[in-house]
Amino acid sequence: MRLLGGKWKGSLLWHLHEEPLRFNELSRRMPGASRKMLSVRVKEMEEEGLLTRHVLEERPVAVEYRITELGQSAFGVLEQLKEWVEERGL
Repeated sequence: MRLLGGKWKGSLLWHLHEEPLRFNELSRRMPGASRKMLSVRVKEMEEEGLLTRHVLEERPVAVEYRITELGQSAFGVLEQLKEWVEERGL
């Protein structure tokens, strides 16, 4: 639960499972999360080995986040949770 719990970690993994995204795109896809909160969460997830951060350009700084193999393996749990919720109409 420490790795996937919380309000935004599952959503971040969900959005990154198909393709790497830049921070601004992640922010647009998660309008309920502040940029500061997303920044904190992606740093935590990077430290936990769920995401990697790639600097694309130095000036202006452009950063892209990618899901790791560990993050991909956790994605199956999110899919099962989604199915469970949908089956119950929640």
